[in-house]
Amino acid sequence: MKRVIRNGVYETNSSSCHTVSIRGKWKDNGYTVIGNIISVYMDEYGWNGDPCDSFISKLSYALCMVLMTEYPGFSHWDEYFEVNQEVLEGLDGYKLLLDAINNHGSCQKIVIKKRRSFYPYGYIDHQSCEHYKSLSDFLNDWNVDAERFLFDDDVVVWIGNDNG
Repeated sequence: MKRVIRNGVYETNSSSCHTVSIRGKWKDNGYTVIGNIISVYMDEYGWNGDPCDSFISKLSYALCMVLMTEYPGFSHWDEYFEVNQEVLEGLDGYKLLLDAINNHGSCQKIVIKKRRSFYPYGYIDHQSCEHYKSLSDFLNDWNVDAERFLFDDDVVVWIGNDNG
């Protein structure tokens, strides 16, 4: 007998889970991109962490999702791997994010900066992204578009696990 514990939440056997929560009505928070280029250091979204509830943290999470689901041959743990800007700009998820940002200001491009870390281009726990084929697939699963995901303060990615 299959037992449903939660409704509307992706269930997995993994010890980690990431959940998108939409708190209420969408409101424009008035964020404006200053300058024409956004440079982003990617973060690590594993078992624990602060919620992604700011524009920049949600952009980092979304770009990690683009890299892990759409970038050909992406290797998040290889210190010698380099993200090619031309390849990145050709990906649908990148274009989706750039269009969403341009609806709130002017952005020529988004550049992902490499960190000195075990995961130089960030990381999303495998159970939280491996069943998605693209950023669009992720956003559609949570019934939110890229603009709302990035700019609505009521859209939050909660990072948690079942260890404790």
